[in-house]
Amino acid sequence: MGRGRNEREEKFKLLEEVFRELGLQVRLKRVFANRWGAFLGDKFLCPFDETFWGSKSLCFFDEEPPRKGQTFEEWLASIAGSVFAGFVRALFEHVLKRLRRRLRLGGKELREFYDECYYHVIGYFGRELAPRIDFLKKTRKVPKWLREVSCIPFWVDHTFYAQGDVFVSEPYEMNLKDLKALCEFCDSHGLDAEIRGFSRWFPGHTFRVVIRPRKGDERW
Repeated sequence: MGRGRNEREEKFKLLEEVFRELGLQVRLKRVFANRWGAFLGDKFLCPFDETFWGSKSLCFFDEEPPRKGQTFEEWLASIAGSVFAGFVRALFEHVLKRLRRRLRLGGKELREFYDECYYHVIGYFGRELAPRIDFLKKTRKVPKWLREVSCIPFWVDHTFYAQGDVFVSEPYEMNLKDLKALCEFCDSHGLDAEIRGFSRWFPGHTFRVVIRPRKGDERW
């Protein structure tokens, strides 16, 4: 038990050193709380409580034991990801409030400003991270079934091919007519389709339509 605790302490010290090398002054401290916050010195607002101003460079988080089957390194990576997200959010909140005051935005203009921030921040950051965790591997090879169809009778956008004769579309929206056409197209060509919330193209704003050959269909 003692050895495990000493190992955790050493890992936390190593994690602190990593963030210091990145220019972020972080001191990790375990606390019994149901939430954690990241503070960037005495001029950065706590992203969870606008009435509190952090006076130290601290990062709080819940210390939870590794899940069953999870290695210590995986657990440590999850903590590092939470710390990173906290710093990004704290800095974003700070700049957002200063920029709002500087531009003297209010009412409709403020809502439009927030909408643009949401669209570009979530979209651009997501486009950097999503490809790193995508289970579909892109390829330039056109799916065999796609070469044999004359056209796709429903709306597609931001398309690419993936291994396994997979065609992917990541549109911002599809109407009922498109969805019906998708079902009819798949049934007539021996294909399966899945609609997923995860996407590479501006995640949070688009969704993913995955089309692949239907298992057991003799055509493929």
